[in-house]
Amino acid sequence: MVEAPDAVIGVHVNYLPHGPVPLDGLSEDDVARVEKIRTFLTNPPGYMRMSATRPQTIAYSLTDSPTGQLAWIADKTREWTDPAHPLPDDTLLTDASLHWFFGTAGSSARLIFESGGPRGGGPTDAAPLGMAVFAHDIVRPVRSVSEKANPTLVH
Repeated sequence: MVEAPDAVIGVHVNYLPHGPVPLDGLSEDDVARVEKIRTFLTNPPGYMRMSATRPQTIAYSLTDSPTGQLAWIADKTREWTDPAHPLPDDTLLTDASLHWFFGTAGSSARLIFESGGPRGGGPTDAAPLGMAVFAHDIVRPVRSVSEKANPTLVH
């Protein structure tokens, strides 16, 4: 939620949660996508459960070991990106290095916790809203549903 909407010209997100979705009027493809989202939220992956309830547990572990930090980021990168377009090793090492050098394991782990867990709310202010949607996203949203839940969605 934007604290000072008059000072914000727009918000861009890569995930936009919303409440229950009626399936009436949706295409078969959209119904399948909604069902995948429901399944995901009903049984979230272990990292989400841990981050939603005990973010500092993983934060201390990742902050203590550069090898652990690299393994964690490599695992999540492999799981979350399109296997047809793997990240180059130097990109992966740069990402892991930035997390390590700047000690961001704690803030990264707290993101899900501070967002309300896997069922957190989305932006609802008057600022125009844009959302990135990629072909290999874990849960790909349905635009018509996202537009109903977020009337300021413009992209």
